[in-house]
Amino acid sequence: SFFRSEQVDGILSVGYKPRGASGAYPSKTIPISAKLDYFHPGARAIGTTILILLVLAAGGLTSTYLKVNLVNRVKAISISERLGQLARIIGEIGPQLNSQLRVSLWLERGRIESTLPDRALFTPETAALLAQSDSDTNALKVRVDWATQISDASIRLDHSIDAREISPTLADQVNKDLRAAQDLLKKSVLGAGELQKIQSLVGHAANLID
Repeated sequence: SFFRSEQVDGILSVGYKPRGASGAYPSKTIPISAKLDYFHPGARAIGTTILILLVLAAGGLTSTYLKVNLVNRVKAISISERLGQLARIIGEIGPQLNSQLRVSLWLERGRIESTLPDRALFTPETAALLAQSDSDTNALKVRVDWATQISDASIRLDHSIDAREISPTLADQVNKDLRAAQDLLKKSVLGAGELQKIQSLVGHAANLID
């Protein structure tokens, strides 16, 4: 009977029989319905209100955790995993790139990783921070993808030179195009025109090797 009185049905037998008397005397049974309370009604009302408030507070905290903390934490983990994959790719293609581009890619990856929050509880402001980190990671991936194509073209050029399949003049032009593309890729933020120029340079270099 913590939340409300317990409703109980019963039968009340009413009769009179003098002490020491024998024989049958009139009696009557009356059906009754009783409300039973273990706690005092006032104390029960206070306790019920407190319990309901605690349940509502727990629900609000759970909702906030699921919508803010859990979602942001999953997003932060996803960004961290993508940065780990980019680090592996940068390490693999590094020897074919010039030092300035390698340093630029590593620094940008480190900068993005340093912006990821590592606190126990995330706040609504964390969403904006993670959105920027996600956008920066996408931009870095574009740069790494082009760097990968440049690395592949450099490897193909080396094989062509070793096999004497390309003239020195064409090899110099390929190197010139790849260096120009790498110079553009050193920028952390690339515009549409710069991306188009990189595409043109890498495509021209690949056509010369072919």
